[in-house]
Amino acid sequence: MDGDYLVGANTTTKDEALSYQKDLRGWNSHNKILRVPISARNYYLTGGKLNVYSVGWSFSIPPIANMLTIKNVVD
Repeated sequence: MDGDYLVGANTTTKDEALSYQKDLRGWNSHNKILRVPISARNYYLTGGKLNVYSVGWSFSIPPIANMLTIKNVVD
């Protein structure tokens, strides 16, 4: 988590997502990274699975999701 944002990676495994920490800029070019604004009342764990639906995103690097819905995924 980065301040008021959660940085998410579109991956199939937790290990793959955590490997992006070392090269976020490189993975941004593959459209795999998204900054998701969160509020203080929400609770998320590092490495947890989430479904993020976003109506749009900014042109920043990494892009910031807006008008979104976040749901925890339970395996």
